[in-house]
Amino acid sequence: MERIGREVERELARKGDADTAAISRIVEAWPGAVGEAVARNAWPLRVGRDGTLHVSTSSATWAFELDRLSP
Repeated sequence: MERIGREVERELARKGDADTAAISRIVEAWPGAVGEAVARNAWPLRVGRDGTLHVSTSSATWAFELDRLSP
């Protein structure tokens, strides 16, 4: 997981995101927070200005599933 965190940091720094450390911590905590199955199929993408975490998924099915699990 450490390698992915460095890649996310590098990409966010390239885009000029000032909150690189925050997303890096989210990426590091992601598998423990969401569980193994979700972590394999969804990953944190960015934090919106309003603090909303935007997540990418491996398929529309996983996006639908996460939407149902959101509450």
